[in-house]
Amino acid sequence: MNKHLVLVGMMGSGKTTVANWLHRQGGMPFYDTDHLIEQREKKTIPEIFRERGESYFREQERLIASEVAGRTPGVIATGGGLFADAESRRVLLEKGVVFYLEASAKELADRIRHTAHRPLLKDKPAAETLEELLKKRDADYRQAHHVVSIARRSTEEVAAEILSLYRREGKRPVLGFLGTGKMARALASGLAAKAAGSVAFPFLGTARSADSRAAFTASLPGRSEALEDNRALVERADVVLLGIKPAQAAEVLPPLREAAAGKLFVSLLAGLKLSRLQELLGPQARVVRSMPNTPTLIGEGVTAYAAGPGVTEGDLALVQTLLESCGLARRVEEKELDAVTAVSGSGPAYVYHFLNALIEGGIEQGLSPEAARELAVQTVRGAAGMVAASSESPLALAAQVKSPNGTTLAGCRVLEEGNWEKILREAVAAARARSEALSKEL
Repeated sequence: MNKHLVLVGMMGSGKTTVANWLHRQGGMPFYDTDHLIEQREKKTIPEIFRERGESYFREQERLIASEVAGRTPGVIATGGGLFADAESRRVLLEKGVVFYLEASAKELADRIRHTAHRPLLKDKPAAETLEELLKKRDADYRQAHHVVSIARRSTEEVAAEILSLYRREGKRPVLGFLGTGKMARALASGLAAKAAGSVAFPFLGTARSADSRAAFTASLPGRSEALEDNRALVERADVVLLGIKPAQAAEVLPPLREAAAGKLFVSLLAGLKLSRLQELLGPQARVVRSMPNTPTLIGEGVTAYAAGPGVTEGDLALVQTLLESCGLARRVEEKELDAVTAVSGSGPAYVYHFLNALIEGGIEQGLSPEAARELAVQTVRGAAGMVAASSESPLALAAQVKSPNGTTLAGCRVLEEGNWEKILREAVAAARARSEALSKEL
C-alpha cells in the first residue's frame, strides 16, 4: 500500500493512542500533525491560536499537510482544523486512506471544551458555538473514506478494524468513468456516499470536454482524478463505466481493445447490445449492459442490467453494489432490456405528463400554480409509496378510494371513457418497438 493511513477526529477521540497502536503493530511511521506544528513553532496549539490567530494556524496546517503527504507512507493523526481546510483535506484524501473516529454527540461536546479548543470559542456563547463546531466538524469528517465508531470500544478493537480496512484498501477495484456526463457524475457521487467501502479512490474520469472533466473532479474533490487519455484510464482501472454517447462507441472503443482485455466494463449506453459491445471491446473484455433512468441523478433511479459472456458472480455482485448506490438495481436477461427501457427508462416521462395534466387541472379548478404543483407532486409520491408498501394491486388500492357516487369515482369514469390505461399500454409498446429499432441502427 503506497498511501498514508490518516486518522481524523476531535481532540480526545483517542486518535493519537490508536495511531501509536497502529505504529507499533503495523510498523508504519507515525506523523502527528499537531505535534509537528508545535515542534516547528516551539509553542503549543493554544498558544499559536492566541498569538498568531486562526489564519496563521491554517497556513501552517497546509504546509504540514503538503510536507507529510510526500513522506514515506505512515500513520497520520490530525485534528478537525486540518481536515476542515479544503486544500489540506484534498491532499489527505488523495494521498491517504482517511478514517473518521466517530464519537457520540455528548462525547464530542465534552471533548471540544478541551483547552486546545478554547481559542476557537472566543467570546461566543459556548452552547451555540459548540453546536456550530460539531455540525461543521462532523460534515468535514464524513468526507473521509471510512467512518469507525469509537463508542464503548477499546483502542485495540478500533485499531484492529482500521488496520483490516486499510489492508483491504489495496484490493478494492479502481473505477474509471469513460465519459463524465451527468449520469456518470451521479453514479460517482452515489458510490462515494453509499458504497465507499467497496471501491478505491480516486475515481478516474475522461471526457472530450475540459468542462466535463472539471465538473467531474469538482463533484468529488480529493476523490477523483481527470485524465485526457482513454487508454491510460482503461489501463489503470479495474472496472470501466461507459458513459459516452452511443454514437461515439464505434470510434472510441476499438482503440482500447488491447487495454480492455481482462477488464470489467459496465455500459450505460442506450441501445448498444452486448454482442456489439463485445465486438468493439474484444473477446477478452467482460461486459455488463445496463439501462439507468433519469431519477438516478437524484439517487432515486432504476437500473436494470444484463451480463455478457465471461462475467463472474463476483463481477455481478460488484455491479449490483455500484448501480444500487443511486436507487434500485435489478438483474435481467438482455432480451428484457427493451421492455425495461419502455417501462422504467421512458416511464418518468409518462409520469411527468400525468403530473402536468394533474397540475393544470388543479389550476383550472381554482388552485394557485404553487399549490397545485405541491399537492400533485406529493399525491403521486404518496400513491407510489402505498403501492410499494402494499401487497395489493394498484387497482385494488384505487377501489378503496372510490366511494359509491363519490368524487373519485366520477373522475375515474372520465379516465375510463378516454381509454386512459389502453393509451398508456400502447405508449409502452411504442417505446419498446423504438428501442428495438435503435439497437439495430447502432
